[in-house]
Amino acid sequence: IMLPSMDKVISEVSDLAEKLSTTPMLARTHGQPATPTTVGKELANFAYRMGRQRKQYEQCEILGKMNGAVGNYAAHQITVRELDWPG
Repeated sequence: IMLPSMDKVISEVSDLAEKLSTTPMLARTHGQPATPTTVGKELANFAYRMGRQRKQYEQCEILGKMNGAVGNYAAHQITVRELDWPG
């Protein structure tokens, strides 16, 4: 669910960056006016950074613990008695 959604956002921001590549804007540094830039350049930077985060997210191993606090499935056995829980 996440990766396709991230891909879509990155693609749309990249397309917008290309479309607005010549639209000028005033850059800011620490909230103060700085040198001129373009909306497209700023969006391209943002898309690149989102792409880096997507790669990190894709490589993230998501782990979970399913067998309860002491590892014996006790709460599970009480909750769903008809299932043959390991243990």
